[in-house]
Amino acid sequence: MRRISVLVTLALGLVPIAAEAQSSNPPATTGAIDFGLRGTSVSGDGARYERYRDLGDGLAIEGVRLSRERLGWVFDFMADHAGRRDQRYRGDFVNPGKFKGWVTWDQIPMLMSRTTKTLFGCTLEDGRCESFAQPGTLAIDDAIQRQVQASPSASALPGLFETNSVEFDTRSRRHIFEGGFQYLATPELTVNANVRRTDRSGMIPYGGNFGHSSLVELPAPVEHNLTDVNAGAEFQRDRLLLRGGYTGSFFHNDVTSVTFDNPFRCSAASATASCGTLDIPGTPSAGRLSLPPSNSFIGVNGLASVRLPYRSRATAHVSLGTLKDAGDPLMPQTINPAITPGTLERGLVEGKARTTALNLNFVSRPNRYADVSVRFRSYDYDNQTPDFTLPQRVSYDNSSSATPGPATYSSLGGQASALNLVKTEPFGVLRHTFDADFKATPVTGATAGVGYSWIQEERSHRFFEATTDNVFRLSFDAVGNRWFAIRTKYEHAQKRDSATEEELDESQRELFMIGEQPGIRHFDIASRNRNRITILGGVTPMDTVSLNASIAVGKDDYLESLFGLRDNTHRVFSVGTDLAPSDLVTVSGSYSYEKYNALSRSRQASPPSGSAVFSYDTFLTLPQDSNLSPEVARASRNWASDGTDRVHSFIVTAGVAKIAEKVGLQFSYDFNRAHALYEYITGPVVDRTLPEEVIVEGTLDAPTPLPLVKSRLQRGTLDATYALTSRVSLGLSYWHERYDVTDFTLDAEANPNLARGSALLLGYLYRPYRANTVWGRLIYSW
Repeated sequence: MRRISVLVTLALGLVPIAAEAQSSNPPATTGAIDFGLRGTSVSGDGARYERYRDLGDGLAIEGVRLSRERLGWVFDFMADHAGRRDQRYRGDFVNPGKFKGWVTWDQIPMLMSRTTKTLFGCTLEDGRCESFAQPGTLAIDDAIQRQVQASPSASALPGLFETNSVEFDTRSRRHIFEGGFQYLATPELTVNANVRRTDRSGMIPYGGNFGHSSLVELPAPVEHNLTDVNAGAEFQRDRLLLRGGYTGSFFHNDVTSVTFDNPFRCSAASATASCGTLDIPGTPSAGRLSLPPSNSFIGVNGLASVRLPYRSRATAHVSLGTLKDAGDPLMPQTINPAITPGTLERGLVEGKARTTALNLNFVSRPNRYADVSVRFRSYDYDNQTPDFTLPQRVSYDNSSSATPGPATYSSLGGQASALNLVKTEPFGVLRHTFDADFKATPVTGATAGVGYSWIQEERSHRFFEATTDNVFRLSFDAVGNRWFAIRTKYEHAQKRDSATEEELDESQRELFMIGEQPGIRHFDIASRNRNRITILGGVTPMDTVSLNASIAVGKDDYLESLFGLRDNTHRVFSVGTDLAPSDLVTVSGSYSYEKYNALSRSRQASPPSGSAVFSYDTFLTLPQDSNLSPEVARASRNWASDGTDRVHSFIVTAGVAKIAEKVGLQFSYDFNRAHALYEYITGPVVDRTLPEEVIVEGTLDAPTPLPLVKSRLQRGTLDATYALTSRVSLGLSYWHERYDVTDFTLDAEANPNLARGSALLLGYLYRPYRANTVWGRLIYSW
């Protein structure tokens, strides 16, 4: 708050200085200040209304502007929401043609909830959990843990939660300082630099568990900062342009892990010992989470561009970078004092990666009829972190178990087996992209184009490690006349993998051994065909009226995905108008409709009683007396989910300036309605994997239909100003928002109790609200 007060005092202190300067040199100094009193009333979830802003009651300095010229320099100062949590300041100092510098200070609050509750003890300050017993340690009173552990069948947790939980604000904030300059050393040489520092503090909801039987939501602390540094120089002479630069990014996290008590267990060796002093294997009293580690990225880059004959230019850009962790030690395998795990092969992560990027561009317009553009891009993220294998693993701090050596499907005798082998799989990617476009302009204002893109990706440790995407596109544009404009584009893309039949079969077996369906495909690398059409158009029948419309239609078909995402479609339509019946009146309105549909398929494979063994060949347990063939039995237990999302949006704005040379009005209204329906489909299915396409009767019971997920958001604003004099105006502003939501999993009705069974929730839920904000303003300019 001290820093805020200093900045506000400085901003307001500049007002009399500017006013004094005005009398001696009126053209050199200008400014304005907009301030007043504001009040807000909210019913419901006020945190969602103020998510990234501060609309609290009291004095509101909406804006300060100051501009001054002196000795060839121009100084500009601006402040928005001064003294508030979302305040922003910027100062610019410019010597035209020689030097430009700037400094900014920006605060971004994020208020997620004012109604979250927790059993983890913390010190409350201004409604926030400001501090815990130790950084990164969330503790629950031992007595509460003991009482819950003593009554596992009739849990005492709900009653204890209501009595002992603390209600707090889940919020965080970002403070961003940025400064930079651009210096024209000579007409040919320009030097620039920029530094940006971001500090984030607060907490966010996080989830932890103690195995598959429990869920614990907790307020994870956020205490980290990021410093970005960029510097470069540019030299241009005749046809040649050269540019070189340095970039550095340094991330530091004060809390890289969180330890949290188990609300369901104490596991102490005796009734008098502190919880966790000697945990019993299989019943840990605390859990852990890993948070982002401190790390840094350093890179250099260079660019060369040359102007060629026939209005052409060739450009090459290359960048090299190194990413490293800060050398922090690895988290221990367990904090359970009753477990003594084996020795790790190393104590540090030793995380390291190198990045290489190359961009080659060639553009040419040899004549007024043709336009050529060719680009090649390459990006390599080479993860050089050494592999790490655990000789033992400790699951959920329960017990230590040896991990077997590498196993294959054949060594398992055709039987599925859970593999506990723990080995890191460092992520890496190599991407190549080639684009070529040719556009022809046979007549003025009309352009036809054809283009092709080739995208190849190699990703480490994926089902398919290499995919290729071929994209073909056609376009036609008609622009440049006063009556209408239209832009169109059609795209057809084909993504394919490069796996051989042997590699595919081995990958399917590996999927089976880790518990996934062999026929599943991950949608980001699966083979698919994509078609998309986009049309944008506008008509201007007269100078004061313009109409516009757009259409986007597309579909993705996943050709080889027996399970997972099978296809998705989208439809987007919009229409709008802009009216200017006079120089003082403007009106605009728009409507848009969006629809997204996705079909996914899966298989229910739980073994019924009296079933045969699980095997890769059937991937389905069959009753001993079943007369179904394995293929038909598999298909009979297929099911699908069909998700459809629809969004309607309507926006209207209107403005009237200088009514009777005194009054100005601005009005806006925004309405959004979204519906989502998820339907589960069972019964007869078409199985295209059989020798002939047949309809197979389903053997699964029809599921209970899910209710419709609905949300509606309305926003309205009205701003009126009245000019008392040429320098002083009065203003009145009004904001209204209303949000309604129905969600069968995440709204308050679906979660009436935050502590129930083996779940302990924070209470960050979807909640409706109604909010109104009014403030009276005084605007003074000089």
